Amino acid sequence: MSSNIIDSKENNFDSLIKEITINPYNDDVNFFKHIKSISDKLPSTIKEKLHDFYLHGNDSGIILLSSCPLEHGIETIPTPKGFSNKKTFISESCLAIVASYFGDIFGYKEIDDGIKFHNIVPLEGMEYEQSYGGSKVDLKFHTEQHFHENSPDYLLLFTL
Repeated sequence: MSSNIIDSKENNFDSLIKEITINPYNDDVNFFKHIKSISDKLPSTIKEKLHDFYLHGNDSGIILLSSCPLEHGIETIPTPKGFSNKKTFISESCLAIVASYFGDIFGYKEIDDGIKFHNIVPLEGMEYEQSYGGSKVDLKFHTEQHFHENSPDYLLLFTL
């Protein structure tokens, strides 16, 4: 698994993330333009690992970007679907930078009006369900957005 891990602290990822100040919920067009310019600045070690995973995958089917910068003050933010009252967008920026190496980032009009980032929190009464609200069961293997003819090739998760 260690070859599937990219340690962001060793590669100056944190300083690049700090350059991103655009709110992706209010201005996704400019956010993604800025992400493209930032992703071009990634160190070659990260770019090579992401590109290799994109082309060849690996036995586990995952790649882990460890030591990402932390989002501060999130423990007091219960974010309903489709809304974020966060002050920074570190998690969205990290996800978007990595995703930019795997293809286009998109959302489904049928789900939360097409937003790209879903802030999911455990929900009371759904702790044992196999869904976004579950928190006390391991999520079993499944396909995201199986209802749609254009299912995603990759799913990126950022745990806060």
